[in-house]
Amino acid sequence: MTVNGNHSLRITAHGLNHEKGSYYLQSVKVNGKQWEKNWVEHDELMLHGGSLEFELGTEPSGWESGELPPSPGHLVL
Repeated sequence: MTVNGNHSLRITAHGLNHEKGSYYLQSVKVNGKQWEKNWVEHDELMLHGGSLEFELGTEPSGWESGELPPSPGHLVL
């Protein structure tokens, strides 16, 4: 998809197969790097584009072990 006027954001899902029940998230990569958080900040993908890759499988997994997202109250306006 096009973001921020003229940058591309590519979202892919590897291993997706509804017939085999392969729709559980196993891992995530953001811009080619392994990702452990279950969130991204706007600047990480929406300013200059990039890639968001999902690896899917047949069993649930606890792939997310990263830090919690910041509270909306952390922003100073």
